[in-house]
Amino acid sequence: MFGALRAAHDLLRRALDARDLSDELFERAEYILLTLFEDNNFTSLSSGPPGPELLVPREARRLKLSRNPDGSAMVTIDDEKPFRLPGGLTDFLERLAADDGASADSVVAWKSRASLREWFEKQKDKPVPARYVNKRVNDLRRHLRAAGIKRDLVYTDDVLGVRFALRRQVRI
Repeated sequence: MFGALRAAHDLLRRALDARDLSDELFERAEYILLTLFEDNNFTSLSSGPPGPELLVPREARRLKLSRNPDGSAMVTIDDEKPFRLPGGLTDFLERLAADDGASADSVVAWKSRASLREWFEKQKDKPVPARYVNKRVNDLRRHLRAAGIKRDLVYTDDVLGVRFALRRQVRI
């Protein structure tokens, strides 16, 4: 009986992986088309395959955090190589990637700098200076670059605040 369950589970896993690959290909095609439309750059179309710069979506589709006992995490973004992120930055990334607010686009909502500062103060149980939010943003960006993530996934805006460029999950 367990053999049949394992076989069914394996078959389901393979089907889900195939669906994910299909979704990724459609999203890449959509990204290429949207990029061309946004740039009004139809003269660069060639009969060959698009260059690698067009195949990388601007935002992440998947973020997986696997916590370690010390509070750090192994982070996987889309199909990139997993990397280790210290505990404090893991908590910050998790906060930025939380889909807990309204957003006008397909990416998770912005977090205001004031709300992030408040969140840091609760985490540390003491006041933090306003510049601490910028410091942690820069720390997170540095760790992402060191891990080989070439995309700028941590967005900042003077008015809107900070957000992690993670595509919102479709809720059914």
